[in-house]
Amino acid sequence: MEEDNKKHIDSWKLFERVGVIIALVASLATVVGLLLQVRSEKRMIEMQIVSADQLTRLPSVNGLDGEFTYNGIPVTDLWRLKIQFVNSGDETLIGEGASSSLITDVIPVIFPPTVNILNASSEADSFYSLTQSDKNIIEISFSQWRPTESFETIVYISSNEVLDSFPVPTVKKRPIINGNIKIIDFTIQNETQPQPAINHIPPPFAFIGKVLGGLLASLIGAGSLGFLIIAAPISYARAKLWKYKYMDDFKEYLKNIELSDEEKEKLLKYPWASQIYYSNILLEVLYRTNRIKNQSKGYT
Repeated sequence: MEEDNKKHIDSWKLFERVGVIIALVASLATVVGLLLQVRSEKRMIEMQIVSADQLTRLPSVNGLDGEFTYNGIPVTDLWRLKIQFVNSGDETLIGEGASSSLITDVIPVIFPPTVNILNASSEADSFYSLTQSDKNIIEISFSQWRPTESFETIVYISSNEVLDSFPVPTVKKRPIINGNIKIIDFTIQNETQPQPAINHIPPPFAFIGKVLGGLLASLIGAGSLGFLIIAAPISYARAKLWKYKYMDDFKEYLKNIELSDEEKEKLLKYPWASQIYYSNILLEVLYRTNRIKNQSKGYT
């Protein structure tokens, strides 16, 4: 009988500990999952300046001089900018038709009026089109731009004066309806500064990770809900049953053991949960209670 009671208590302790851990983890995952599900979609394009190289820079040597041309055009100051455009939002952007996400048909990328764009490369047979509409403006057009999709362009820019820093592009008038364009200059970031691991993951893999994370959070949330619906009522019923069967014996036993009034008060408040720290007490109470009942039935 003592062995059976001990197994019963050990099983109950394990159930409680595992249940508490699962409930905490599941509750946190549920909150995160719900936030991911209910948050509104955003429209966002990142214009990332990956590199900026001044091609006409000469070493500071007395008497050294030189002239530069680009495709036969004389240039005083020539810059090569590598720019990456990324749909970093959650929504597919539509660039034409009645469902267009744009106020105008194109997204204008504007450089300072003192420079000239000599060339802006674009990929053939891609989802976007890159055209030059003025000496310092290039325009991006597209039919459909999915989340995480990106493209890269190399822009050659000349200036009649030697510039201390590269000409920074801008996008004015917020061309995306209920959206924004964010310009990020990667050339000024400290390369020795540790970067978050997510920054080194390609956008498609990062997106897949977010989807899998959402699915996992949903599964854990469903498990948590099941625990609350099934396990919690069972735990409550078992606690009430313990109190109904053993509370009187437990009170009598507490009168004869050396514990402070504060400790006894705690034990009386949650006697069915106190087995974590007082398993020896409960074991003896259960054993004695069952022994008394068995003797009353004629067992030894």
